[in-house]
Amino acid sequence: MDNQGIIDRAVEAIAPVLQFDAVPNHSFGTTHLRASIPEAGEHLFDAHVRTVDRVQTLRTLKALEATESTGEKSTGQQLLVAPYISPAMADECRRIHLNFIDTSGNAFIRVPGCHVFITGIPRRPDAPIKTTTGMWTRPSALRVIFNLLTQRALINETQRDIAEAAGVSLGSVGPVIKDLENLGFLSRGVDSPRRLLAADSLEMEWATHYTVSLRDKLNPKRYKPLNDSWWKGAHLDAEKAQWGGEVATFHLTDYLKPVEATIYSRIPRSDLMVLYRLKPDPKGSVEVLDAFWPLSKSTEPPTVPPLLVYADLLNSRDDRSLEAAQMVLQRMRDA
Repeated sequence: MDNQGIIDRAVEAIAPVLQFDAVPNHSFGTTHLRASIPEAGEHLFDAHVRTVDRVQTLRTLKALEATESTGEKSTGQQLLVAPYISPAMADECRRIHLNFIDTSGNAFIRVPGCHVFITGIPRRPDAPIKTTTGMWTRPSALRVIFNLLTQRALINETQRDIAEAAGVSLGSVGPVIKDLENLGFLSRGVDSPRRLLAADSLEMEWATHYTVSLRDKLNPKRYKPLNDSWWKGAHLDAEKAQWGGEVATFHLTDYLKPVEATIYSRIPRSDLMVLYRLKPDPKGSVEVLDAFWPLSKSTEPPTVPPLLVYADLLNSRDDRSLEAAQMVLQRMRDA
């Protein structure tokens, strides 16, 4: 079932409760859905078709809502249209105020003058279960894509150069390039240099899948610092280690007061423990992961690329972290 088919099924399923009309946006190749609500007037939504099997997908869409609300192609009201939204995912949509409808008739719509929440209707037998490509399940693919997104010139280097930057085998690069071409994220470069296409969408896909497919492969370990404010006096050598997560967010936005510290590092863990007086502790507030891209002194303070900061924040259920994720995403869009 294609995206338009999913939209049509979802609109049909919710029709007894709310009437939606499709409004094509030919200028941008997107679809708007217009709801006529008694005593609440008309509301226009941007329809985003997604298959939802993890919370990160919902948080990615919610973060996009704030950054796209002032754009010409956006109405400022997002509407997730999914083949199916489970009760747990529906509760999360309600918690973060993300409007949705699905092909079974489940829905959450909260706009001025209207509040609808329907959940628990079983999945339709013909509803697609999963539409994502297997590329997103391969850690090596996530490494390659991240390096292409954060080092745009790399796409026209040799596959050996790409493999070296991403820290993967040479044989891992070719399949990723082919998948990106087939999905419309990469030009084929027959008569001109290669270039990434729809890079914003590719970034969102990467951030959604990072926690599930790559993060746990980066040897994450937790440590206990001497005190909660230790990070203020910890000076990282950017060529060896960089801040991620909440500390990076603080440096990028001056918004989030860090409770936990995340470090992406190429320093042996034993040396890192001695350098910053950290003790192994599964419940510690410091998490260290392996860096998977070439580190450089291009940032001061030394923070990881904003895309990775954004992905780190999506992993949190804290509302302030999600607000901070929106700020980091806006910074990425303005860069």
